[in-house]
Amino acid sequence: MEKMRFEEKFDYTINMDKNIDSSFVLIPLLLIQPYVENAIWHGLMQKETGKGIITINITQPEDNQL
Repeated sequence: MEKMRFEEKFDYTINMDKNIDSSFVLIPLLLIQPYVENAIWHGLMQKETGKGIITINITQPEDNQL
């Protein structure tokens, strides 16, 4: 939603490890949302020039852990 609101202020990418079965693993949105929103509001919105970038990397270092 913040991307739609601040269209030209930042871009984002979400990278998921190829070994993660995305049809099986579900991540509750409200688990990640506060961290990303905080990065937008307290990091990217303070930039006076240029476009910000948010990158979310989802990896699975061990079974049963993301």
